[in-house]
Amino acid sequence: MSNTNVVILTGNITRDPDINYAGNEADRANFSLAVNKKWKDRATGQPREKACFVDCTAWKGTAGIISQYCKKGTKVVITGELEFDEYTAQDGGKRSKLTVTVKQVELLGGAPDNAPGHHGHYQQGQNIPPAQQPVDPNIAPF
Repeated sequence: MSNTNVVILTGNITRDPDINYAGNEADRANFSLAVNKKWKDRATGQPREKACFVDCTAWKGTAGIISQYCKKGTKVVITGELEFDEYTAQDGGKRSKLTVTVKQVELLGGAPDNAPGHHGHYQQGQNIPPAQQPVDPNIAPF
């Protein structure tokens, strides 16, 4: 049996993405996504909410889409892979965290004003509207 590593999250970008460029093209986009969980407290009947903050990294074409159309507060659906990162903190201690490497992004709430003709659904390496993009059988659609 093979292992599967697929993460699908819906949330709001918590800060403007940090973009690194290679020449004129966006090469990497780092951002954080707030994913809210809502429920009703059984004891009090009051609505409750808890946010989970997830660090995300997108590369190449997906980074370009994020750099052009996403900012703090943008609601997105991302699909990607969970990654385990280890690093040494400033105090010398070993730290680790889980991040998501974004393979696909879908803008919720409609296409932004600066994206006429775009449908709001993009994947790694894609710089054209999805209606004109060949289908990749290795990426599951929403």
